[in-house]
Amino acid sequence: MDRNTIIGLVLIGVILIGFQYYSTNQAKEYFEKEIVTADSLFNAKNYDEAKKAYTKAAQYNPAAPYPKQKLIEIAKLTGEYTEPKENVTPEKEKITQNASNVVTTDTTNIKGSNYGLFQKTVSKEEEVVLENNKIKITFTNKGAKPLKVKLKEYKTYTQQDLYLLDGKGNYFTLNFYSHNQPISTDNLFFEKIGQSDSIVVDSVEKSVKFRVYSDSSRYIEFVYTLKPDMYMVDFNINFVGMENLIAHNANYIDLFWRNFAPAHERGRKWETQNTTVYYQFYKDQVDYLREGSDEQDDEFTTRVKWIAFKQQFFSSMIVADKYFESGKIQYKKIEEDQDLEHIMEFYAEMSIPFNPLTDKQLGFKFYFGPNKYSLLKEYNTILGSKDD
Repeated sequence: MDRNTIIGLVLIGVILIGFQYYSTNQAKEYFEKEIVTADSLFNAKNYDEAKKAYTKAAQYNPAAPYPKQKLIEIAKLTGEYTEPKENVTPEKEKITQNASNVVTTDTTNIKGSNYGLFQKTVSKEEEVVLENNKIKITFTNKGAKPLKVKLKEYKTYTQQDLYLLDGKGNYFTLNFYSHNQPISTDNLFFEKIGQSDSIVVDSVEKSVKFRVYSDSSRYIEFVYTLKPDMYMVDFNINFVGMENLIAHNANYIDLFWRNFAPAHERGRKWETQNTTVYYQFYKDQVDYLREGSDEQDDEFTTRVKWIAFKQQFFSSMIVADKYFESGKIQYKKIEEDQDLEHIMEFYAEMSIPFNPLTDKQLGFKFYFGPNKYSLLKEYNTILGSKDD
C-alpha cells in the first residue's frame, strides 16, 4: 500500500468520524431544545403541546428516560394512563379477550420497547428497489421508508449518479400513541410483503408494501406505488384492525421528515443560496423560507397542502391527499468543513387529522424530480392550486 493510498484512507476515516460527530451533536442540540420547550409547556399546564414536544425529544434521543417519564406523568394528570397488568399466560389472555371482546394485550414486558404492542417479526434491515425509467428508489424495511432516490436522467457536475436522498441523515417516521406508549415507526422493522427485492415498472404501475403486525389481523401497512414515466410516487398508510390499539382521544398523527441534501453542483455557495423549503397553504398561495441564511424555520397553524425540500435544480416533496393541519419547517446550512457531500439539513414535522375509529387510510404522494415549470404544471391537479 503506497503513501497516497494510506493518506486517502486516513482522510476518508476523518470525514466519516466528522460526519458522525456532526450528526450526534445535531441530535443532542435538538433534544435539549425540545426538552426546554416541553418543560415550559408542561409548567404552563399545556399538556397537549407538552406531549408533542416530549415525544419529539424522545425521537432525537430514544435512550433518554426523562421524556418517557414526563409522558407517563402527563397521561396520569390527564386521566389517560392505565396501570400495566400483571403478567398473564397466553391462555388466560385469550380467554379474557373472548369474554370481554376488548384488547387486553399485556404491556408489562414491553414497557420502554420501541415496538410497543407490535410484534417483532423481522430482526434485520432489508432493502427493496422500485424503479421506472425516471427514478430509482431504494426502500428500507426499518421504518418502511425511502432510503435512497436516484434520478436516472441526471448527473452531478462530477458526472456521478445524482441522488436526492443518499441514505445519510434521512429520518422519516409516523408517531402516535398506543396504550400510553409513544410509537415511532422509524424504530420498527416492518415485514416486506412479496419476494422480489427489485421491482421494475415498465408498462403498468407496481407497488412495494411493508407491514408491522400487532397480530395476524391487526397491522399497519405502508404502500408505495410507482407508475411508468413518472417522478411522482403514491404513498398510502393503511390501518387494519387498529381501532383499539391507537389512543381514542387522538385527533391527529404526527409525521416527521429530515433529510441531508446532497451537493450536486460545482458552486457550493451558489447552490446553498438557492436551497430552501417551499410549501403551499391549502387552496392558497405558495410560500418559502428566506434563502441565503445559515438557518431558517417557521411554524404554520393553518392547513398546508405540500412541503418541498427545494434545491437549486431539484426537489423532494411530500403532498397530502387532503392537507396537513399544522407543523414546522426548517433548514440549516451544513458547512463545507463539516461535510463535503451535503449542503443543507432539511426538517419538517406535520400534524395529520386522524380519527382511529373511522380513518382506515392516510394518503400522500412524494415528488422526486427536477424543478421544471412545464413538468410541475402537469402535476398541478395533484399539487393543488388556489383555484381548485
